[in-house]
Amino acid sequence: MKEINVLAPNVEKLKDLLDEFPFEIFCFYITIFEKTYNEAYEDKKINILGQRMIDVVEKALQEDSNFKLNALRVLGKVNMITIKN
Repeated sequence: MKEINVLAPNVEKLKDLLDEFPFEIFCFYITIFEKTYNEAYEDKKINILGQRMIDVVEKALQEDSNFKLNALRVLGKVNMITIKN
């Protein structure tokens, strides 16, 4: 099983992600970042996801069975996550 680590975002990487890739991938990253952060820091929870972002991710997952895998590959290539075997 592969281990996926979500890296903390920086403004430049987020802007590049928004400029170069579909909005769905940006929303997916924010979703996994928030979930990972909130699991690690239960006393300092963040809430940056809006309903629109959640809807975008859910729609992408329903329409493309490979969306999650493809999004993880993109996020790995732009250093937003690390994937270890």
